[in-house]
Amino acid sequence: MSQMLLQRYGALTEMLAGLFPGLVEVALHDLKTLQLIAIAGAFSPRTLGESSAVSMDGLRDSSSAVIGPYRKTLAGGENVSATTTLLYDDDGQLIGMLCINMRTQAIHGALEVLQRLSGSAASYEDQKTTALPVEQPVEALMAHDWQEQINQIINEHLAKWQMPLVAIKKPQRLMLLDAMEGAGIFQVRGAGEFVAQTLGLSRSGFYSLLREIRHTTPSPSTYQEGHA
Repeated sequence: MSQMLLQRYGALTEMLAGLFPGLVEVALHDLKTLQLIAIAGAFSPRTLGESSAVSMDGLRDSSSAVIGPYRKTLAGGENVSATTTLLYDDDGQLIGMLCINMRTQAIHGALEVLQRLSGSAASYEDQKTTALPVEQPVEALMAHDWQEQINQIINEHLAKWQMPLVAIKKPQRLMLLDAMEGAGIFQVRGAGEFVAQTLGLSRSGFYSLLREIRHTTPSPSTYQEGHA
């Protein structure tokens, strides 16, 4: 099945990502194996073969083959606009999905400048705070999205610490891993590798910190320490 999906949609995956280099990430999933089988223009730390993390029952109940746009969040707090297209075989059976994530920060920045120049800044602020609707098919996509949960944990802590992801050091990494451990993140296959890449850690460095938090729980004030 994966081979058929790659033959039909592999080139399309590359083409869509190539339209907006650096702004669009396109992922192709095999819903028979529930695995990511192709990715182009990647700007999130994802690996081929990782779990698709979706609710199949919810997707089968979708009345439309196109889901979205809906909002997702990257580690560091950047929002992306996401759209998913469900893929069917010749017998009408759901076999895959093509997901497009688009970075909109630069676009919103340009719009803000243009609308401020045109005197319509207020309307832009209203647009910016309007939440995208969460419909049942989106919940089916997001309910088991452990990557989104990881990003939420990171972003909540970064907001509390008032610091960017690139500035965190060992004490902050320990607190993040402790929060993820408490949420059961590391019971998911591939989660460790995703977290390591997101936090800029080597595999050995990640597991060293994980062993540390499993033996000692970081103090709430640990993040204030400045050493690495």
